[in-house]
Parts: sequence; structure tokens; C-alpha cells
Amino acid sequence: MRNNLKVKFHFDRLHCHDEADGWGNAEPYMWTVFFKIDGTTCRLNDSLMLEGTATIFTTHGSHGNLGDSDVDAGDTVPIPSAIGFKEMTLTPIPVPDIVKKLGTDDVPAVAGCIVVLMEEDNVSDDGAEAGHHALNAGVQQALNSLIPTLGFTKQDISDDDIKDLTGKIQSKIENAIKNQQNFFENFWSWINADDTIGTAVFKFSGDQLLEQNPASLHKRWTNDNGDWELFGSVDTLEQPSCPANVVKGIIDAVFGESSSKKSMSAMHDFRNNEFKRFDGLEYWWAIAQRNSHYLKLALNNREVSEAAVSLFQDIPELLSNREKPLSDFHFNCAAKVLKHIATLNEKDRQSRKDINRSIDALNMLQGKSLNDLFESLSKVRPARYPTVKALGSDLKLKIQKRESGR
Repeated sequence: MRNNLKVKFHFDRLHCHDEADGWGNAEPYMWTVFFKIDGTTCRLNDSLMLEGTATIFTTHGSHGNLGDSDVDAGDTVPIPSAIGFKEMTLTPIPVPDIVKKLGTDDVPAVAGCIVVLMEEDNVSDDGAEAGHHALNAGVQQALNSLIPTLGFTKQDISDDDIKDLTGKIQSKIENAIKNQQNFFENFWSWINADDTIGTAVFKFSGDQLLEQNPASLHKRWTNDNGDWELFGSVDTLEQPSCPANVVKGIIDAVFGESSSKKSMSAMHDFRNNEFKRFDGLEYWWAIAQRNSHYLKLALNNREVSEAAVSLFQDIPELLSNREKPLSDFHFNCAAKVLKHIATLNEKDRQSRKDINRSIDALNMLQGKSLNDLFESLSKVRPARYPTVKALGSDLKLKIQKRESGR
């Protein structure tokens, strides 16, 4: 199961090697359209083809939007954040149950940006802005028409797809400019129309963003309109999945989506109403979130999966009787999951510390109630030797000596 991604596109600067504008200097402007194809608006249908719509994020301005109308060879133009920066959340694309049962929980989403770099000549301001609006509309339409061609066996947007996309958009821009301008403006711009220095399409799957993080956004155009170079990067931060959702995915795949509703509802109710009473408990929950991918791996083990599912399905009863001591059965289920994770994270130092501290905390609180557990953990952050006073005496969650290399 893939996690959501926080993705930040940032075009930093534009460098002019040669403005190719004769005796005068250049007046560049830039259009950007950021986009994503993800699980917020798309899904894989039962025919294993993608359906839905793309999400685009447009920017403002045309003539003069780079803030420098006097660019000469050797100049570097900073890209204003209003044009060059966009932050978005990328959600994996959901798949039908038949695919989940085969072991695939989702397919990667796609994020990207289309850049058009122009040089101002005789096109009117209104004409340029009409072209900008045509670009935005064209990108939305082109991406929406591309989505049904993607599916389980064709998840990537190809170079041919991009070439077809940009070709269609270019004609829409030219027509929009002509339709916006009057006869004299069209005649004047026909003599010396604004020049397209170049276009670029940057696109990444969610998996590529994580593999290449941070990924470069670089393009150099060398043609009759000069020699220009664009620089930027895209940074990606993985947002850990809720551990409950990891177990929910297993239950839904085996028993159907309705099977997990009662447990999820009980947890949501606890989070919204009771969780805030235990100030500090969020640090321990962060451990669970950080290690959700190891939990997913652990659930491939049948015994561990059965233990986790048993705990998950009993959550409504456990949360409604938080004063009742935790049974040996539930304690052993939790211990089995944690101990198996400890066999999977040997090369991850942070995860080893997280899980070892969680195991020691669980052992210390054996036979106590959930309220005791919550009260105790809320009063101490995870640490090597945290002191807990919630149970009436100074107790220490001591990290026992582990085997060599653990």
C-alpha cells in the first residue's frame, strides 16, 4: 500500500545564454500549468482501465509576469513563486477488489507540470492572456482524454502521448489569440508575433518521485529564438499511512469493504473525542505511523496477519471498555505483531529503536487497562529510559540488551 506524498514543484531561475533579439533585449514571460492524476479524482475500474479526471493548478499572468522586461545574454531571471512554485498532495490510485486479492493495493499516481516560455513582441496583452487561458483549458481537456487510455498494463504517460498533447494545445493557443485580437492587432502580431522559445513537460509517477528525490526540473532550449535554460527541482515527502488503514486494507480485501466499518468508526470516534485528553500520546502514535510500511510487510505472515486482524476487529469492544485490563489474548496479539516487525527492520536504525521501545512499553503494561496504557504513554515521550509515573510509582521502560547487530 503506497502512502500519500507531499510534492513541491519549484522552478528557481531562468538563464539567458543568448536572447537572439538583435539590437534589443528580450522580454520573456512564462506560463506554467501544474497537474496531477491521482486517487482523489481517478480510479482503476473493473476493466482495469483508468477513469476519472485530471486536476490542474493554473498560474496567473502573461506579458511581464517574470518581472524583467530587459533580459540580455548572461542574465539570470529569478522565477516568481506565483509562477514557479506549487505544493500538492499525491494520493495513490485505488484499484478494484479483484486486483487487491492478487496482492496489488493501488497503482502510482502521476504529478507534473507543463511549461511554455514565450518572448514578447507584438501580440496584445489581451491576446496573450487569451492564449494563456487556452493553454489551461487545453491541458485539462488533453489530460482528461489521455486518462481512459491508461490502465493496469499501461500506467506511464509516453513521449508520444506528450507530443500529441502539446501539438493539440499549440493550435488552441494560436486560435485563441487571433479570436481575442482585432484586425489591426492581428495584422501587427502577424508581422512580429510573440515567439515561443520552447515548451517542456515534466511528469513523474509517485514511485519515481520517491526514487529520484529530489528530482531535477531542467530544460535548455536552443533555437532561432535564442539559448535559454530553466532550472528547478521537485521535492517529495512521504506521508506515513495510518496503521489502522493498513490493517483495514487487508480486512477489506479478504472480507469486503463493509467488514472494517465498525472498527474504523470506533477509532474515529475515539480520535475526535477522547484522544485529545491524552496529551503526549501523539508521539507514540507517530511511531506507529513511521513504521506502517513494516506493518504492511509483517502482515504477509499468516500468523501475524491473523493476530492483527483479531485486534482490529475487537477494537470497538476494547475502546468501549477501557477500564478493563487487557486480556492475555490481546496482549499476545500485539506482542506477536511487534516482535515480527523487529525481524524485518534490521537495517533501519530508527525503526529498531521505535519497535524496541514499543515492545518494552507493552511488556511493562501487561495486565493493565487501556486507560492505564494511554495515561502512562501520554506522560512520556519515547526515549531510551523514559520514566512513567502514571501508575503510582516511578517505573522505567528500560531497553533490554539486544542481540549483536540489533
